[in-house]
Amino acid sequence: MSNQYLNGYTIVLDPSVLLDSNALDIFNTIRNEITQSAPLQVSKETLNQVNSNDNAGKILLYFHNNKKLRSFSETNIDFIKKSIESYSNKTVLLCSETKFQSLDKSIEKIKSDLFYICYFKSINNIFKRVFVKTSDNSKICSNNAVKVANISALSRKRPKKFKPSSCFNKNDLIKKGSLMKLSRTASEGDTLKMVVKKQKIVLQEEIGRGAEGIIFNTNYDDYVCKIYLKNQLTTDRIDKLKLMVQNSKMVKNNAICWPLDIVTIDGVGCGYIMNRATGNPLSSVLNYRSLKRNYEKWTRKDLVWIAKNEIEIIKFLHSREIIVGDIHLENIFIDDSTKRVFFIDTDSYQVENYVSPVGMPDFIAPEIQGMHLDFLRTKEHELFAVAILIFKTLMPGQHPYSRIGAKENTATTHQGIMEGVFPYPFKNNPENGVPPGKWNRLWLELPEYMKSLFFESFQNNHRHSLDDWYSAISRYMKDLKDGNANKEIFF
Repeated sequence: MSNQYLNGYTIVLDPSVLLDSNALDIFNTIRNEITQSAPLQVSKETLNQVNSNDNAGKILLYFHNNKKLRSFSETNIDFIKKSIESYSNKTVLLCSETKFQSLDKSIEKIKSDLFYICYFKSINNIFKRVFVKTSDNSKICSNNAVKVANISALSRKRPKKFKPSSCFNKNDLIKKGSLMKLSRTASEGDTLKMVVKKQKIVLQEEIGRGAEGIIFNTNYDDYVCKIYLKNQLTTDRIDKLKLMVQNSKMVKNNAICWPLDIVTIDGVGCGYIMNRATGNPLSSVLNYRSLKRNYEKWTRKDLVWIAKNEIEIIKFLHSREIIVGDIHLENIFIDDSTKRVFFIDTDSYQVENYVSPVGMPDFIAPEIQGMHLDFLRTKEHELFAVAILIFKTLMPGQHPYSRIGAKENTATTHQGIMEGVFPYPFKNNPENGVPPGKWNRLWLELPEYMKSLFFESFQNNHRHSLDDWYSAISRYMKDLKDGNANKEIFF
């Protein structure tokens, strides 16, 4: 939406929007549309609610710095009504779907006079924009604003989700395709063609190599390119990339290095380009010795911040019916200076009925340990890996099933997953082989609510939701900020 349409409009904000976990990302998406000329009306109740919320604070700070913040003392729902009544069709409302429905029929006319409504849909935190009036002030709808799609050139279609994996059965699974015939493998110095952008891209020096392919720098500062090895380049792999590239707008998130375009050599698809991740893999950062050596000024706040970002990114993917599958510390980068988290190797993600064929045994749920990963995994499988990821983040690099005194032939952690013995003490459960050194101390310094989630996950095999983890991590962040939890990592 062009800013000219909002010249002179007032923005009324409901605190449920600010406090949503996706608020900052969504605000950054729309702020150029809504902040250039319009002040933000915020109740004092809102200011109190968001005082300890970092993301909400950043949003309010933006308005404050631009001298576009006005506060009032009314209670929330009355504040929204009075603000709308005061400004009538000069108002833009940002609220939750629930709060929107709470604006009762007595002010139905006010709702129809609003120019623009944005709200969060309660299911999967989907962001919905509802255009209630066109720029020429002709009325579009009142009661059922959701049905106004395609009625104005101003509206933007929200990309659809991928089809859930549950829509597919075994007969729908895309089996391993045939090897594609290449006259030669692309290498440093080669000029490739992008399929969608119709532009040329030059491969520069190699910066990474794995079992599937090689990562190259390119002549574009923002892009790197993955070229598949000859024995890994199959027809189904390129078909999956086509699906991912076609839907790249749905996964527009700077933290996710999603396939943006397919590249070809001699007319044959051979890899893809993605945004560049900066920093280092968590496998090298979340190692207690290297952490102490290279990040001596870090505290637990830094670890909790990383965990919070991890959960937010996975929540974002799950809301679009995407399963990571291959969760591990090599596939997550952290920028030392900005603390930004990046998820890489996204071409292996499970999308629709394209399976994620790879996975680290140390992160695989016990019920699928040792199986060939040629089937569609569920979000329940993923939640086990998420719990391990959070544990390894808060207990720098340590695996929850690593312990001493294990049975013979159960030395590795993925075997420990099958054995299902969590060594750390909790309430009436004594320690059972906690590795020597700092690990027990690090565990004891965790808040009780975090220890409870870990114990239930690893001793009782209970799969906590992403919302459960996000709530606990957010609480932990607040406790650290308020001085109610120990910030030290190094003892």
